[in-house]
Amino acid sequence: QRRALHAVAPAGGRPGLSGAAAHCGVRRCRIPLRRPVLDRKLPFPSPPPSLQPFAAPADLRPWIEGAVIVRAPAGLGRSCFPARVSSQLVLRLSGTVRQVPAGAVADAAAAPLLPAAALIGPSTQPSTFAHEGEVSAVGLILRPEAVAGWLGPFGAQLAGRAPALEDVDGPFWNGVLDALQEARDDRERLTLLFDSLRRRVQQHPR
Repeated sequence: QRRALHAVAPAGGRPGLSGAAAHCGVRRCRIPLRRPVLDRKLPFPSPPPSLQPFAAPADLRPWIEGAVIVRAPAGLGRSCFPARVSSQLVLRLSGTVRQVPAGAVADAAAAPLLPAAALIGPSTQPSTFAHEGEVSAVGLILRPEAVAGWLGPFGAQLAGRAPALEDVDGPFWNGVLDALQEARDDRERLTLLFDSLRRRVQQHPR
């Protein structure tokens, strides 16, 4: 049985969501369906225009708070993340993103590039990212305890960092990124993302 993919309404500020989405949370959906769907009928007051959150499938809730699809227009320029305890696994499909150092006021063009497949760690202060072009991405909001179970001691070193997933977990996620590029729509992308995570967590049962 395949699991539902539900868009969900904001449920107050939650750590781990990006700037425009600082007040957009991911809540769980308990309604199983026979096939994955993108539920556009749920109420979504004041949604951030660039981010759509989705509920975590029941079997992945010990690992993730939810998933997000990001579509930031070329004119957005920057996005900001609040301080957060969760990490984000981000696979960027288009555009360029640079991580602006905290307190930096200089030209963002000098900021380091964010890898297309990145693991953005927790942060004790807000984070800023500069966009170049139209940015689209999919991501998972990882629970802190899940990162510790997955990465072991390295997970404790992620605070304030955003390493390439290849450096953290080998080339697996680069292959997932390639497959996401070929996906036909958001439903297929999220199904692929969740199934990919299932393959990884089978090696680290909780």
